[in-house]
Amino acid sequence: YHFTVTGEPQLWLIDVTGPGVDSVDLIDATGSSIATGHAEDGSARLYDMFLLPGDQHILVAGTADLYQITITPLGPPDPLAELEPNNRIDTSQAIRLTEIRNGRVPSIEDTDFYRFSLQNDSYVRINLSAPDDAQYTMNLSWQGRGITSFNAPEAGTALTWDAWLAAGDYELQIGASVPSLDRYSLEITPL
Repeated sequence: YHFTVTGEPQLWLIDVTGPGVDSVDLIDATGSSIATGHAEDGSARLYDMFLLPGDQHILVAGTADLYQITITPLGPPDPLAELEPNNRIDTSQAIRLTEIRNGRVPSIEDTDFYRFSLQNDSYVRINLSAPDDAQYTMNLSWQGRGITSFNAPEAGTALTWDAWLAAGDYELQIGASVPSLDRYSLEITPL
């Protein structure tokens, strides 16, 4: 299925509803999936997709012969919010030290990737606050090598980690063992 986005770039909700719908994928110009929403309660959704004007393509998977596609504009993005799709290293978003980003992980399959750089060896704090109904995971890598992983012990628990980190480029992956439509807050602070 394809649709055309006009006007200014903005966020979109893509919702496919029907019995037998398994998933919906946002497809890029090469025909590759760049975001996937798996069905829950008869509906597969892609939240907060940042789409530029032009033709867009989605692929619906499942056994449904009849389903409904609803594509809803959500308006311009919050400058401090994550932009979907950002579920891979190559679509990760930069976050500067002391900058506060917010985002959401609305399904277990969704992950948010961020990247940051340290020019010098530094002592930093990474703080991920969670909405009351969300339970998050956080994985930190340095130049492609895993450093540490955290799992919140229960919903609503913030993940905080203080460490001395070497100069270099870092990737931070946020996921959810219990997802939420509410937003998290992420900050990386030099100490």
